[in-house]
Amino acid sequence: MGELAHYVKMAWPKVKYILCDLPESLFQAEVFLEATCPTTSFAFLPVQHACKLQGCHVDVVINQGSMQEMPPAPVQWWCDFIDRTDATVFISLNYGNVPIWPGPAWDLIRSERPGGEVLYTSSDFWLTIWKRHDPGIRMADLV
Repeated sequence: MGELAHYVKMAWPKVKYILCDLPESLFQAEVFLEATCPTTSFAFLPVQHACKLQGCHVDVVINQGSMQEMPPAPVQWWCDFIDRTDATVFISLNYGNVPIWPGPAWDLIRSERPGGEVLYTSSDFWLTIWKRHDPGIRMADLV
């Protein structure tokens, strides 16, 4: 837990990163991040308080390895939630071909099965990148 946050902060140190997950997962992520990034700050938000993010500015929403565990109704709830943010990019990394569609304001710009090297794990992820209709976003900026 926390590996993706670690890699993102190492690549872009000024980025503000909020982890929203189950409390037990957040605990594991916090322990990992304190050990690997002791001078870097992260925000941890238990999933039951996710609605507090509504109205906050976010550029990118990343879902990593959780939607494949959910039935369709919670997946749709999260897609609707993402659609209500002002994010311009939604990146999904899940272990299977989960039907995720954040809504009519979004275009699917990349979908592939890249293999384990993406997150340095043996897991096989499906990578899906959505962008909100915005001619100012170039695909080259996202891949």
